[in-house]
Amino acid sequence: ISTDRTSEIFEGTVANARELKNITELCSRCRERSMKAKGITENDLKSKLTEEISKIIE
Repeated sequence: ISTDRTSEIFEGTVANARELKNITELCSRCRERSMKAKGITENDLKSKLTEEISKIIE
């Protein structure tokens, strides 16, 4: 976290940070933390996305 690219450190949940900072994409670290907090795996996420896309294109 302490690199030259770090401009500030936010304390709180990933969801709160996204809302407060108007972030639309998560970095890989935050994405992993969010998935862990929700108890989902990469495969779970891919399956869910596939289901949602299938619903849209039907």
